[in-house]
Parts: sequence; C-alpha cells; structure tokens
Amino acid sequence: MEVSVIIPVYNVRKYLRRCIESVLDQNFDNYEIILVDDGSTDGSEEICDLYKNKHDRVRVYHKENGGLSDARNFGMEKANGKYWTFIDSDDYVTNDYLSTLYNMIVDNDVRMSCISSHRIDNTELVYFDDGNYEDVDILTNVETLERMFKRDDVAVSAWGKMYDKDLFTDVCYPKGKLYEDLYTTPYLIDKCDKVALSRNKKYYYYVRRDSITKGSLSEKDYSIFDGLQKLVDYFGEKYPKLYKTVVSCYVLYTINNIINRLVFINNGYKKAKKLIRDKKDYWNIALFTNYLPIRVRMQVLVLVISPKLYRKVIERII
Repeated sequence: MEVSVIIPVYNVRKYLRRCIESVLDQNFDNYEIILVDDGSTDGSEEICDLYKNKHDRVRVYHKENGGLSDARNFGMEKANGKYWTFIDSDDYVTNDYLSTLYNMIVDNDVRMSCISSHRIDNTELVYFDDGNYEDVDILTNVETLERMFKRDDVAVSAWGKMYDKDLFTDVCYPKGKLYEDLYTTPYLIDKCDKVALSRNKKYYYYVRRDSITKGSLSEKDYSIFDGLQKLVDYFGEKYPKLYKTVVSCYVLYTINNIINRLVFINNGYKKAKKLIRDKKDYWNIALFTNYLPIRVRMQVLVLVISPKLYRKVIERII
C-alpha cells in the first residue's frame, strides 16, 4: 500500500458523503481510506459503514469521542501506507489530489509535499477551473517554514499535504488541545531536508460564514498561546533569521483566532488590550517590520490604537 488517506469523522452527516465521494474518485489506484468515527451520534457512523460495505479500499473504525487529534493518531496506528495524507471530513478534494501529492514526493525525492487550497462556504460539490501550474518549488526546510510563518502559500494545516510516515516516528497530534496543527506541521517540516510545493489548488476547505464571530472563548481556545510560544522559542532559537517571522506569525494567529472573536463579546476589549500589552515587543515587531503584508500591519495598527474601532472595521469586512 503506497498511500493511506486518514479522515477523522465526528457529526458531519451533512458533508461526509461529499468528502468520501471525492476521495473515491481519485485517478490514483494504490491507496486506502481510513475513516475514524470519533463517537458520532448524528448518523455519520452509519454513512461510514455504508461506504465500507460498498468499497474494499474503505476501512472504518468506531471509537469513543476523543477529539480530532486522538482520531488522527488512531488512524495513523491503523494505516498501512508508506505515505499519509489527512482530509477533514467536511472538506473535499479534486480527483488528482493524491496523484499530484504522491508524484511530487517520488519525482523530487522528498519526504513531504504541499498543495494549495480553496476556501468555500457552501455545501455543494463544486470545482473551480484554476488552470494547472506545472512548476513545483523544491524548498529547504527553513524556506518552507518561513513561507508558512508568513502564511505565504504554505498552510500550517495537516491537510493539503502528503508525508512520509516515518516523519511521525516521534511526532503525534496533541490530545485535548485546539490548534493541534501548530504542534505538528512545523516540526514535521523541520525534519525534512527538502519539501515540494505546488500552487495548484487541489483541496477545498469548508469555512462557515459566521466563524469569525462565533460564540465565547473557552480556556481551550487560549491554549493556542502555548503552541505559538513554543514555535517562537524553538524556531526563533534554532533559526535566528526566522525569529521576527515567527513572532509576526504569533501576532497574526492571535488576531485571527482570538482577538477577532474577543471584540464581539462582553468585556472583550479589555482582554484584547491585555493580550497586546502582555506581548508588546511581539506587536512592535509585527507592526514595524515587513514580515506581514501592509494590509495586515494596518489592521494591527488600528487594533493597537482602539479595539472598538477595530471591531467596526471587521464588521465592514465581513
């Protein structure tokens, strides 16, 4: 078995068929699909079994709910492939997703390949004609990390990539934490000499329209700072030239994942100001260096001046 496709499943009945059908439609033969039902209660578990009974390449495992990281780790334990790729069960892929990632690895003698993605907010199976980029960039691990920290065509997400399974020998997804990819993807990249990167958009990532303003924040949400600080400490020390880049990444994730939600809830302004004040040096680096696009630096400037004004700006954007 060359490739294992690991798909964690939890209460995604509305999207699951779309996901599985897209993976079954691959123009690549030597692969298995591992569906890890993480304690679903909405009928997703039944859909998994339906596909298992119809298709030999589909394997299904039912387990108690343990979260996304636990489901991914479980899938890795069951995987037979030499190479692994992860797909979230509310997303879908093009029919050449596997062949593209696999050929990038084999043709360029690397241990990891990455492609680009579309963000979608509908529930239909729709593909866009973006053309086809023949060029594949072969980057060093440091070059790949720099692009990822700048969020420049390399995402931190587990999906949209294919990995030599041996990269996970001493790396796993952290159970019980949100933003689990922060604890894995950068360190997997660091273990590679070279990484193959394509701008082709073969992955379709589903995003809810209202995700920026969703609900209140829990203690789990704030666990992002643990993962971000580890990135700054580890990569900032190991690769000093990446220090300002990873610090800017810290600020950008703080904005997108915490502050963009804080400014829409009660007492959020005070908490937002405290987050800025506690890491003042980081915010100055992000604001006064060229590691973030001008639009984002203007966003940072407005936020530093007035979270209330910042909320009005965000309301106009969304």
